[in-house]
Amino acid sequence: MAGAGSGGRLEATLRAARGRAWLVLFWERLWRATWRAAALAGLFVAFSLLDFWGQLPVWLHLAGLIAFAVAAGVALWRGLAGFRLPAARTVERRLEVASGLGHRPLAALGDALAGGSGDPIAEALWRAHRRRVRAAIRA
Repeated sequence: MAGAGSGGRLEATLRAARGRAWLVLFWERLWRATWRAAALAGLFVAFSLLDFWGQLPVWLHLAGLIAFAVAAGVALWRGLAGFRLPAARTVERRLEVASGLGHRPLAALGDALAGGSGDPIAEALWRAHRRRVRAAIRA
């Protein structure tokens, strides 16, 4: 019974770690997609705080506002065009690399016995493999 409880704790820990890794990957991808638009917005705010717009004639002021809006829209459109949410495999790989886990134990944890179902020796070897994978992840 102790093994079942520790397996449940391991699954809960992995679920939480996957969630945090997903958020990190999501933020990294979102930032990579939107940093140009954010930089343009920052430049616009800087110009506004320096009262740059107030020093311009109305027509140039309007042209500058339109130019900033179009540039930010294009930057956002181009950045988000290739945006993808992190896939489960990407999240698990990130966890394995960041944790220094060798031999991809998270991927192995999701594997199934390919052949030898019904063979007691193959099933015993598979259970031993799964125990080693779980021990590697816990460590």
